[in-house]
Amino acid sequence: MTAETRRRYESADYNSLSDELAKESREIERQVQELAKGVAISPSSREFIVMAAQQISLSNDAIGDPLVIHDAPNFGGNYCWLWRSVPDLNIVGGWDNRVVSAQIINDLWTLTSDPWWRGRRLYLFGVPFNDFPDLNLYGFDRVARSAFQGALFP
Repeated sequence: MTAETRRRYESADYNSLSDELAKESREIERQVQELAKGVAISPSSREFIVMAAQQISLSNDAIGDPLVIHDAPNFGGNYCWLWRSVPDLNIVGGWDNRVVSAQIINDLWTLTSDPWWRGRRLYLFGVPFNDFPDLNLYGFDRVARSAFQGALFP
């Protein structure tokens, strides 16, 4: 992350950023549920994720493709779709220290062990699609506290 990006995020009003990300998360969830009603495939399948990434519309400046995080191995349990960097996963439905598995398409995401993209890092590459059924294999089971769309280098 560039120094300019960090300044922009850290100088933002945390409450308004939290409100915006939480609202966006609820809207994504609504659209995912609506789309899932009309198809006969699992919302955690590759086919559904690719289809949803093409059909879900966001009104913000989100770019790239989503990261789908799950709170159980093998993409089970609850899930959360992220379309842009989140400095504290607690903002989007209390997802800090809950991520156990993840799915990604056509993008690079970095999960970090501390809020504001600090601490240990796990880089997730999805070209064209990649499944991470158990983050414990990387020592990152229930560790993630923030997510950055792109790569963070020291």
